[in-house]
Amino acid sequence: MAKKQCIRKETLEKIKETFKDDKTVLEDIENIKTCSKRSTSPYQTFVGECLKGGKSNIKECAAEWQKRKGK
Repeated sequence: MAKKQCIRKETLEKIKETFKDDKTVLEDIENIKTCSKRSTSPYQTFVGECLKGGKSNIKECAAEWQKRKGK
């Protein structure tokens, strides 16, 4: 099974700008899908907030995550 291809939105916009006068290229790229960023995991969100909240390092935040996850 072929992997679905996509392109970053910024890259697609750059291509459109570069080839703005070439209708053939613009037609060819019209249906290219843009890639969306993966959403952050609950762990990543927690660690980010933990670090903003005053914990000094990731290890402390990871330990806090493990405590909360274990409950």
